[in-house]
Amino acid sequence: MSKIEIITVPLSKLVPSKSNVRRFQSEAGLTELCASIRSHGLLQNLTVRKNDKGKYEVVAGARRLAALSALAREEGASITKHTLIPVHLLDAQNDTEVSLAENTVRENMHVADQVEAFRKLIEDEGMTPENVGDRFGISHMTVRRRVKLAKISPRIMDEFRVGGVTLQQMEALAVADDHAAQEDAFFGQPEYNRAAHHLRQRLTSEKLRADHRFVEFLGLGAYLAAGGTLTQDLFSEDDERYLDNKALVIRLVSDRMEAAAAEVQAEGWKWSEFYLSDQDRYDHLPVIDSFKREHTNAESAEVAEIMAFVTEHEAAYEAGQMTDDEQTEYELKLARMDEIDAMCIGYAPEEMVFAGVRVILNHYGEIKIRRGLVKKEDQHDLAAHRRGQLQAVEPDDGEGDAHPETGEVYSPPSPVEAEPSEGYSAALTEDLTHVRTAALAYEVSERPEIGLALAVHTLGLRSLYLSPSHGYGYTADQTCIRINAAKQERTLNTQDDDNMAVFFARREQREKLQALLPGERADFFDWCMMADQATLLTLLTFCVADQIDGTASSANATNARQADKIAEVIGLDMSKWWKPSDGFFKRITKKMIGAAASEAGVAREVVSSILDAPKADAIRIAGDAMEGKGWVPPFLRTRPMFAPSLSVAANDDVAVLVIAAE
Repeated sequence: MSKIEIITVPLSKLVPSKSNVRRFQSEAGLTELCASIRSHGLLQNLTVRKNDKGKYEVVAGARRLAALSALAREEGASITKHTLIPVHLLDAQNDTEVSLAENTVRENMHVADQVEAFRKLIEDEGMTPENVGDRFGISHMTVRRRVKLAKISPRIMDEFRVGGVTLQQMEALAVADDHAAQEDAFFGQPEYNRAAHHLRQRLTSEKLRADHRFVEFLGLGAYLAAGGTLTQDLFSEDDERYLDNKALVIRLVSDRMEAAAAEVQAEGWKWSEFYLSDQDRYDHLPVIDSFKREHTNAESAEVAEIMAFVTEHEAAYEAGQMTDDEQTEYELKLARMDEIDAMCIGYAPEEMVFAGVRVILNHYGEIKIRRGLVKKEDQHDLAAHRRGQLQAVEPDDGEGDAHPETGEVYSPPSPVEAEPSEGYSAALTEDLTHVRTAALAYEVSERPEIGLALAVHTLGLRSLYLSPSHGYGYTADQTCIRINAAKQERTLNTQDDDNMAVFFARREQREKLQALLPGERADFFDWCMMADQATLLTLLTFCVADQIDGTASSANATNARQADKIAEVIGLDMSKWWKPSDGFFKRITKKMIGAAASEAGVAREVVSSILDAPKADAIRIAGDAMEGKGWVPPFLRTRPMFAPSLSVAANDDVAVLVIAAE
């Protein structure tokens, strides 16, 4: 065995040896090592051999030499090139063997031991995470995370030492400080269900993330002021925070929503309800007539200014060429225009007493208000009120409009207004429901029994229910089928090449049937008289389907609701005919894209990247992530025909629907 002598050598005479086996990552952790030497001195001597030039080659300890040299270059450093460094001097031994021995027998400190050491420095020695980090050259966050792990259950820590628990599982369990909860989350589950994300979900299931829409609406300050507490997940990528008291959040949000509903009801409405989620998307209550006043001069000037801005920047917005600040400004301008339009909508006070409002907390944590809704139990009284008004101004003229028994004059109900689709422009809503109308036509054409039923229903309404003696013979708002052989034009406002399949399929249906018919129009009557019943039923079904007009627009609200009923009967699945495309994404805001992706089940981190990216990149990311998810916008969805009703608890004039927080 070679003899090793300890001597001191000036730093300037120490040079790296080519025999040192550490080649890769030899600079790793150099900052930390410098901090350690600065605070504690050189704790392990270098191993050197003297060469024939009077220098000492460092066989083992190249990183320590690099750290010493770095310290010597610092201004005002206590170490200089003349500082004497203690070294082990070899007399005769293979240099590579010595270097390899030192680097292979070394064992890194176990994380559990590091956790305990940091805990003692902070709890027993009174040091702060910042002190510890500075003295050892470790980031302050790393120290905080190690100290957080010190709160792990001793039983789990013992399993960690022997490899029964991974570091990732430990970090997930650290989101809770309660040892019993940690142990139940880990040991109370089968081994296959102990992935880190499963553990974190179980321990936070009764908490709310700080970015939850309830918190966006309420504000973190209001929750903390009410005595709520937070838990910070130091090991999440985004340093996530959780609100510990979900029940408190729901109570505070409900209180604020109830106050908002009461404030709107004070406008003169009969009732108000509030919802913590947009659960009424399928509950199509009729809406009383509204009127729209003209803009004031100031409003007109502001609208003109906004329109000029939108026209100038629309192309850049849809192409995703704006900065985040520019996008925000653009979207705020659009929101302001909607706000001005909403201010111009009014209702007749004498009809408001039959209607009410719904105040809804939407997906973005924003309040949306639905005014003028008429419940079933109020519709008769509203109709009687309208008949009374009509009698007052138009007494019975003897032409048969009065009821033969009661003498009441029948007044057909006024067309109801469409409830706006959340966040979607009128043009986009119209285009999307154009696609659905074509899909309905195609699917109905494949179902002769449905086509026959629709034809009988439409003709029966006109032929069998038209007499005023029934008191409800008006048909315009009871069917969306127009059996008048009118050609239904379905031209999109903006063509979406990725969603044209249903139009092509519908054209193929038409061409297939046209091939059965005589070439001359004059021969068609005789052909019909000779055709078999099955062929005639097929043609009838196609023609009835061709008259469906289910496009959603301000002038066509009732048709859209009746189209919903047909969709329910045939079980229309729009994901077969429509998919979220680039053309669709370009017409909605980036925030709406993120919400759609989230609703489709896209991973939270991908949704975050969508919201953070420029719009063009956000569209690409969303398109890839939502591929095959089957997501469609709310008004393209078909409600199950026998959907269970929601449970609403009444509270005086305000009905409260409390749902489980997502």
